Amino acid sequence: MKKLMLNRLLLVFVICSMLLAIVPVASAVENPTWIKATDTAPWARYYFASCSYAGKLWIFGGNSGGVLNNDAWWSINGTTWYLANVSCAWGVRHEFSALVFDGKMWIIGGSDYVGQLGDVWWSTDGADWHQALAGGAGWVARGTYASCVFNGSMWLMGGWWDAIGMMNDAWYSSDGINWNMANATCAWSSRRMTPAVVYDNKMWIFAGFDGTVYNDTWYSSDGAEWIQATPAANWTARYAIQSAVYDNKMWVMGGVDVIGLLNDTWYSTDGINWTQTTALANWSARYGGNTEIFRNSMWILGGADIAVVLSEVWYTYKAHPTPPAPPYDIVNNLTTQILPIMIIIAILLIAVTAATGNLDMPTLLGILACVIIAMVVLNLLAGNPPI
Repeated sequence: MKKLMLNRLLLVFVICSMLLAIVPVASAVENPTWIKATDTAPWARYYFASCSYAGKLWIFGGNSGGVLNNDAWWSINGTTWYLANVSCAWGVRHEFSALVFDGKMWIIGGSDYVGQLGDVWWSTDGADWHQALAGGAGWVARGTYASCVFNGSMWLMGGWWDAIGMMNDAWYSSDGINWNMANATCAWSSRRMTPAVVYDNKMWIFAGFDGTVYNDTWYSSDGAEWIQATPAANWTARYAIQSAVYDNKMWVMGGVDVIGLLNDTWYSTDGINWTQTTALANWSARYGGNTEIFRNSMWILGGADIAVVLSEVWYTYKAHPTPPAPPYDIVNNLTTQILPIMIIIAILLIAVTAATGNLDMPTLLGILACVIIAMVVLNLLAGNPPI
């Protein structure tokens, strides 16, 4: 009898292990490019700030459909989100960005209900924020600007100020307090809603809007002299796009062109020649979302489509034999696939045991224990509470 019970327990563990092994692969085959981590994050917004810091994904503030926010959220898996601060010291805002620099998270400027902002704040935990600069840095208050970390400094470029319109200046700082102007009028035209990325030891900007919608690409190794890589990339002119550097490539995704919202994805290794990976990604066409690189994956966060402010989180990873680190697919299928299958298996084993007349309490408890242990392990891998 003891041998029979051990064999049954071993069978449960083997089946559970097989499920854990094959589910991530099956999910990747079904959708080899983008996988949804959640569509019900506890925030829904666009034109917010985000970053990857201290092993967590972070989002800050933003617009949730006419209501501006100053909260801070974090996640270790993109599915389960925790509130670090419901009302950060920097006040409600949108159209701003977050940078990771000098071991801290930084937010710069943006727009509130009144107009544009010129302050700078930093934090090491997302809850307590310290003001590095109240304003008067030399650069005027602005929103929808481009920013990045490059060559030991934080960079701020272009954007919009209600008083003067769009700008094409470039500023940098190594402490968030003292800012230096690299160029008052960069070679690229004044614009807003353009991203900045760092690639091949250069800063790059793509696309944007100044009344005209652009699909040009520019790069600089010092922030002062800018060189046009191409006046017209083979993706349509657009703004409010999502961009990142991933897998040794520069990526341009989604945004708004003269026709409407987009959900195509493109990459380039030189800023001139661009390759389209998909014309219609399985995340909906959108604008005002963010892209982060986190745990060896590229993530799409939030945004808005033509009718809805989104609370979705998506990720992709490089096509190689090793699946992404857990809990990506496990989290995505935890309640919809894995647990129901394991429960069905347990019920079948109990039914078979009962039918053969060999059901005993230790066997029953052992099977249930296996299911509970599997639930606990999966939830811990997902960064969730054990049950």
